[in-house]
Amino acid sequence: MPIEINKSADRCNRFLSTAAGKAECPDDIKDEVRIIADGSKRVADIVKRLLTFARQTKPIRTLTNLNELIDNTLKLREYVLKTANITVVTRFDPELPWSVIDPGQVQQVFLTL
Repeated sequence: MPIEINKSADRCNRFLSTAAGKAECPDDIKDEVRIIADGSKRVADIVKRLLTFARQTKPIRTLTNLNELIDNTLKLREYVLKTANITVVTRFDPELPWSVIDPGQVQQVFLTL
């Protein structure tokens, strides 16, 4: 089912991009189309992250950027945090060395914090 959602969101984004680019489309409608397109893109991004998180595979340790992993984990929780009026301030260290970890397992740890 998540794959179908992703495909639908992708088709919607392509249609909306085409519609917003039409010369005869009024500016106020173009603005609304862009808002819908942004929402559709966000849905596709969330589904992509959920698919990555949900895949149950054997632990595989790979060289991983922890800053990126934490940022993606926060994006998964973005809606819940926002609706609870919680603001997360991040200060990632650009010099943080990559780590050899299983990203799925570490992401699960971050989600439970």
